[in-house]
Amino acid sequence: MRASLLCLIAAVAPENATITTAANTQINTREITLTMEGGGLLVKYTDTAGRSGMLQAAEVVEIALGSGHAVPTRPAPEEVEILLATGDLLAGRLGTPSEEGVRLLSPAYGDPLIKFGQIRALLFPANKAFLPLNLPGKGATADIVLTQAGDRAEGTILSISKAGVVYKSKRLDTEVSLPVEKTAGVWLIETEAPPKEPSGIHATVVTTDGSSMRGEIQSLQEGVLSLKDLYGAVHKIPANLLSAIFMKNGRVVYLSDISPTEVDEEANFIRGPKKSSSDLDFPFQRDRSARGTKILLAGVEHRKGLGVRARSSLTYSLGGGFKRFQSTVGLDAVSAGLGAILAEVWVDGTKSKEITLKGNDGPQAIDLDVTGVKELRLVVTWAGYGQSDFTDWGSARLIR
Repeated sequence: MRASLLCLIAAVAPENATITTAANTQINTREITLTMEGGGLLVKYTDTAGRSGMLQAAEVVEIALGSGHAVPTRPAPEEVEILLATGDLLAGRLGTPSEEGVRLLSPAYGDPLIKFGQIRALLFPANKAFLPLNLPGKGATADIVLTQAGDRAEGTILSISKAGVVYKSKRLDTEVSLPVEKTAGVWLIETEAPPKEPSGIHATVVTTDGSSMRGEIQSLQEGVLSLKDLYGAVHKIPANLLSAIFMKNGRVVYLSDISPTEVDEEANFIRGPKKSSSDLDFPFQRDRSARGTKILLAGVEHRKGLGVRARSSLTYSLGGGFKRFQSTVGLDAVSAGLGAILAEVWVDGTKSKEITLKGNDGPQAIDLDVTGVKELRLVVTWAGYGQSDFTDWGSARLIR
């Protein structure tokens, strides 16, 4: 991936940031900088009272920037969300054609050329409503193109640009060109293994357009964040386009960043006495509600967390290496004040917490001692009535 130093929006100093620490405290700041000193990343700040302070990055959970998310607008046909093989996501507009990959026009990331081997899928927001509930995981022996009309084509992608999606059809054995306004999604075969995450302190950086990128932060100063991504490219991101920075491999581990050891779900749309083929229409999602929307609990967005639908049971192996489990559990905004759920937290086979929520009940915060605990299980079941039982474990995290 190639980084560009050309930014479409002028950078400004990062102001009004809120730092959440591993001790579950919040620091409201006037100014914040990140620098590498003595081999470690330091977070330096001036709080709203004018006091200066400093934290090791390992002590930081999240840095929320005051800029928030961009105001949603009707997406243009050439707007695209690119899911990388690493699991990262880049949003922007398609540029000119290339045989090597996809050129993306992004205010945050400039105009990177993303190689086909680094791409898992492309989604077109203007046509997301035409995608099926069960999306392809990835192309197995051929690339996959889903159209606005619901057709599925297999073949080899030749180019993807604002001019359209060009591919060699496997069935027709000929070149096909599909306009972007008629394209819903593209899935590419995996041609190279994605790089591994750094073993030391690194971060997930979220920008106001919804892009999410992992990598090593080199600095945040003079209005620019310098981020080295997992492929080794360095990006210069204007601070006024930052939404949040989540530290990884410190004292905090988000459950959405690790895989459960056991998943037991029966989240079918229409309740019946027996399991049906629709039982997994709404499987759990990481950092999204089970409907695929932003996690919203009582109007508050949680950029990290787990979205589920009753009945759901997610089990995680802790290995006795953590001290606290923290989360905010509640009915997501997509439930529209309907439904009722019972949320349970089990530690080493014993129920430790039970919360019943219905209708417009507000979410509840959870902060449990899990010192020495080997296994954590999060359960959401139905509690009496309703179909709208979309539940979130907002900001679910473990503290070392």
